[in-house]
This record gives sequence, structure tokens and C-alpha cells, in this order.
Amino acid sequence: MEAGLQDCWNHIGVMGDHSCPLLVEAIHCQNCGVYGAAGRSLLQRVAPPGYVEEWIQILADGPESPELGESRTEYGGTQQNRAQLSRIQPSGTQPSRAMEKSSSLQSLILFRLGEECLACPVHLLQLVTTPTPIHRIPHRQNPAFLGLVNVRGELLLCVSLRVLLGIAPAHPEPGHGQPRWIVMGTTAQPWVVPVDEIYGIDRVAIQTLEEPPIVLGQETAAYSQGMIQWQGRRVNVLAGDRLLANLQVALT
Repeated sequence: MEAGLQDCWNHIGVMGDHSCPLLVEAIHCQNCGVYGAAGRSLLQRVAPPGYVEEWIQILADGPESPELGESRTEYGGTQQNRAQLSRIQPSGTQPSRAMEKSSSLQSLILFRLGEECLACPVHLLQLVTTPTPIHRIPHRQNPAFLGLVNVRGELLLCVSLRVLLGIAPAHPEPGHGQPRWIVMGTTAQPWVVPVDEIYGIDRVAIQTLEEPPIVLGQETAAYSQGMIQWQGRRVNVLAGDRLLANLQVALT
């Protein structure tokens, strides 16, 4: 971490205890101006002495040079550089999940699809953004695959969680929440999931999870981790890793 850089996201943000008051509106640190300003300051900082020469040597020697004294990762940097980068990784990582496990708490992003209240582990969350046009892909038969969308200049796969879970569409009254897109998954395979409303991020005690009711639809039950009571609502907590493992089916 650069000297003088306040990495609040590691302490009170999505990688910390989620106590930052700005999360109420921003949902994720990636949407916050403080996080963006910190990123810009890293890009604008003056390179340390010898930095350019080091990279010239790295590129000249190739990925297996034993002369550098430190093993390089697939990104081309040293293990030390990689460790420094991991401390400012914006999405949820192992340290955050380890902290939650030790306290028996699980951080969840809560949202609405149709008339259903759902939640997903926040470590899978990469971004919450406003909807943009969906570019349909011809000859796709699975209705859960919606097409491609442009998110910050990158084309991502868009899938309908509502179709995948068999949730009927709702017709809410005007002013009843704003549709949003959730970018979730791994860095290698992010997915865009449209939702009808975002409630926010909260932490729940995992021991309070209840068994899914029998009346829960077969599609939804297949991905359910359990049920919780949250602010007077009965929320279905999705098993995020299981859900991501089956999203590829939407492409067939």
C-alpha cells in the first residue's frame, strides 16, 4: 500500500466491516468516489527509481528467468508486487471471507426479483450498475441467456436469474424501487444479472438460516442455501457458488 493512501475499503468498506455510511447509496466501494480517487492517485504516482529498467529486464529475460531472485506470476510481476496488489483488490477476497467465518457472519447483497426477496454472498459481487441496452445473440434457444451488455467498455454475458429460478415477473407500482444490474462471479467469468430492486448489503448470522419451505419452486430450491428473516421480509439466500457453477447452462 502506498504511503499516505487511505484504504478505507479494507476497513469500513466491502472488504472490512461494512460500516461506511457511503455504502447505503454506493452499494459497493467500486461505485464510490473515494475509491475512484484512490485508483487515480495510484495511476498518477511517480514511478520509483529503477522501475522502468526492472520491467525492461523482465520483458527481455522472459517468464522463467532465474536471475531476478523472485518468482513472477502470470501477470508478469513479482510475488511481492502481486501481494501488494491483492491488498487493494476491490472485489471480495479470501481475507474478507475468513473474517466472516470467524465471527459466524455472512455478508449478503439483498435484492428483489418479481415478488421474491433474494440474497447472494457479497464476495461474489463485483459491481452494481444501471441498466443499458442488451445486444441479443441470434439462434440462442435458452430464454435465460439474454445476450451481451456493455459494462464500462467491456462486453459481458447477461443472464436472467428470474428465468433460471422460475420466478414470475411482477408489475410493481411506480416508485417501487429501481431496476439495477448486478455484476457477479469471478474475475475470469463475470455475469450480468438484472434485478428489479436492490435493498442493500447486510450481514446475518449463518446459524439463523432456516430450511427452504416445501412450497418453494423446484428451480429456486435447487439454488437455495436457506431462508432468513430480514426487516420483516422472508429472504431466500442463494448458494452463490452453486449458482455460478450452473450459469454456463444458460449459454447452451
